Amino acid sequence: MFRHQLCLILSCIFLFNLSGYGQSDLSKLFKQLNQLNQPTQVQFIHTGVSLETQAGDLARLNSSNNVFFKGKDLWVGINGTGKVYQIDSSMTVTRLDKTEYSGSSFGSADFILNDTLFSIGGYGFWNTNGAIRYFNQITKEWDIIKSNISIPFANGINAKSYFDPLEQKFHLVYSKYNPEYISSNVEKTSFCYYQCLDLKTKKWLEEPLVIHSKLTSAFSDLTFIQTLPDGVIVNSKYFSSTLFFKFRDNKAYKLRDSKYTELIQLKNKVRNLVLLSTDSAFYLYDLANDSLNQFSITQSDLTELPFPLYISNQNYQIKWMDILFITLVVLSVVFGMLFYTYYRKYKKSKQLERNDKVYTIESDKKTINDFIHNLTEIERQLLELLVRNNWNSINTSVNQINKILGTEKKDVKVQNNIRGEIIIQINDKFSMYSSIIDKLIERQRVEFDKRYVEYFINEKLLLKFPKKIFD
Repeated sequence: MFRHQLCLILSCIFLFNLSGYGQSDLSKLFKQLNQLNQPTQVQFIHTGVSLETQAGDLARLNSSNNVFFKGKDLWVGINGTGKVYQIDSSMTVTRLDKTEYSGSSFGSADFILNDTLFSIGGYGFWNTNGAIRYFNQITKEWDIIKSNISIPFANGINAKSYFDPLEQKFHLVYSKYNPEYISSNVEKTSFCYYQCLDLKTKKWLEEPLVIHSKLTSAFSDLTFIQTLPDGVIVNSKYFSSTLFFKFRDNKAYKLRDSKYTELIQLKNKVRNLVLLSTDSAFYLYDLANDSLNQFSITQSDLTELPFPLYISNQNYQIKWMDILFITLVVLSVVFGMLFYTYYRKYKKSKQLERNDKVYTIESDKKTINDFIHNLTEIERQLLELLVRNNWNSINTSVNQINKILGTEKKDVKVQNNIRGEIIIQINDKFSMYSSIIDKLIERQRVEFDKRYVEYFINEKLLLKFPKKIFD
């Protein structure tokens, strides 16, 4: 009984916090943006901002929206729909577009160039697309730009993208992706491809390049941590150090650990964070305290790697003169497999030797206990539910999660937004705390009814939770 009352009280506090940031806070953000006085990409983290004057499906600004400061107004794109809203400094919300059909641009890459809103790629109807779209402010509709080739992609599904505003080039790291209605959706080659769209000529490279094999062999090996005006902070499964990719120079660097820690600390100390990116600077804006911090990387923070970021695909083609080398590699692989088999068994045995009080995360020598203590009470309760269910070999349903969050009687969209934000926050905290790229909490379609999803703890990371961790 007491536990139920406690959960109810905490749920009320949590929901109060969700609605605690409104249009007065947005006014402070407008003041900061007007001081910057240039086109700015705006990314809301954590709870975002609620709008008192709601228009259609725009009830709040959060991480699911594509937001840009343009002129003196905010432009807001609703992910996957093609809908575009304008919010002026008096908080008047106006829909700008005439879009009637939606659902084909989830995960598209959106950005402002020369006062024009662009949207490239996206996912919908069981497939990705490579369309280059721009919003026509005269007709209030989306138009397309014809290019030389099509590169189907969607951010978060088979690609990560970076727009270079100074060079006016759109950089894409991706894997090839077949429509979901084709039985085999796995590419036989293990390349992580690179493409570049020149926005001046509206043309892609005629042939894709590949990210260097010393950096990755697959798109899934890379995680884009933060996009900056001159490059991207990246984690790779191939490196223990954090990396920095400068696409315009075709160079990859190791980033100084203290600089990466600085970014994490700036993000962690803010209760409601807004990231602001201009053509030349990156800022972290504390919406609660109305404070602005600039973050930048200098050359002294970087150590250049002795190979390029991307190379020609032809460098991977087998030539007759490589036969001798390949023979030696095969022999090395045979001995390597024997050693690897023994190593895996040894590593597995070490993983299972769990201490009942604390388990050390090897990547940063901190404990899983510290990570859990850094969670809010609601986040901790949700994580405990997921872990205990997985210990019992069952996944967690949406209804179980909604009960923890106290959202059972709320609208489905509200349930989805709150649930999604909480899970993203837990995954982000775990990723920043442990430097482990894999998501802690994952989801999948229910086997007997694909309309529904269920959640579970990543099997590889479940071993990091000792049995008495929640006692």
